[in-house]
Amino acid sequence: MSSYASGKHAFGFCDRTGFRYKLKDLVPQIEAGRPNGMLVGKDVVDVDNPQWKLGMINMSDPQALRNPRPDGGFDQSRELSAFDPVGGGNTAMGSRTVGLDMSGHVGRVQVEITEPDSTVSVSGVVGTTNLGNVSVELGAVDVSVSVTGVSATSAVGSVSVVSETFAITVANPGVGNRYYVDGAQQATVTLKAGNIYRFDQSDSSNLNHPLRLSTTSNGTHSGGTEYTTGVVTNGVPGSAGAYTEITVASDAPTLYYYCQNHSNMGGTVNVYTGFAVTVATGTNSYGTGNKYYIGGAVSPTVSLVEGSTYRFDQSDSTNLNHPLRFSTTPNGTWGGGIEYTTGVTTTGVPGNAGAYTQITVAIGAPTLHYYCTNHSGMGGQANTP
Repeated sequence: MSSYASGKHAFGFCDRTGFRYKLKDLVPQIEAGRPNGMLVGKDVVDVDNPQWKLGMINMSDPQALRNPRPDGGFDQSRELSAFDPVGGGNTAMGSRTVGLDMSGHVGRVQVEITEPDSTVSVSGVVGTTNLGNVSVELGAVDVSVSVTGVSATSAVGSVSVVSETFAITVANPGVGNRYYVDGAQQATVTLKAGNIYRFDQSDSSNLNHPLRLSTTSNGTHSGGTEYTTGVVTNGVPGSAGAYTEITVASDAPTLYYYCQNHSNMGGTVNVYTGFAVTVATGTNSYGTGNKYYIGGAVSPTVSLVEGSTYRFDQSDSTNLNHPLRFSTTPNGTWGGGIEYTTGVTTTGVPGNAGAYTQITVAIGAPTLHYYCTNHSGMGGQANTP
């Protein structure tokens, strides 16, 4: 004869919450004076209520329904309602998580993405009175995000897609106060044109140290002016919710962050324009076969501005074994030319997360051509007017 689990290490699951408990901590749920067949945790067990004993004892209960409409069966009795601010569809338990329909106030909805090359949609966010902030924070660049259908009868809060948030603190390493970015002293920050970035100054060490941006190193302390294109500030540095945020313009130059009140606290902000590179079969001026696609177009001519930085992102898996390089000769080394390396850096292995070829276009740079070092006829032209 088989035996049941027992002993101090035996465990079971609560029929009400589904949480795991020590077996000895599960107790019968009592209804109408007798067990109803459920074992529940001691901390969630309901006291037997007189409402279960209607007709059994003499009592008045004006809250009881005269003609209740009970669930039609077991499945219906398990259909639970739930509120999930970023979910979608019906869960296995029947929870409705689509539409975010509320009759009161919808608070802040935030989605954080940590996987690159993702597509995220935040839609159907509706409030009949006030709708709070809706923000999407990305843990990686080059993520396609759609925020649609955000509405409210009275007021709608801010709607933003924040690519990255930098935690700013202030400390003195022995030579005066300095900004620390994510724990690194005066770290160089890299921003992608078109994205939104936030410098979070909520830490108390930021008090009296408002962070600003300039095209001049050390900002106004070195004769420069404050850069304000796409920049907004919120709150008081050193207090919860304080930040400086920038929506990076497509033609934004190299920037510098600095303290409005004190000299020598800041660092450099590099800005680049991103090109998403994939590889697929197509036809270009060299013929048909595997080709580079940039922004979904086969081997397009791209325009690069002198003094600006551009990143050709090769993290998509189709780039495996197709490293992108530059040359002053059409088709690069396959056309008898040599690799152009001025201002060019490469990172990672094509086809893997974080892989890219980056170029800061030199003043007076010639017309360039991008090509694959391993295969002929894949690339196109890069104009440098």
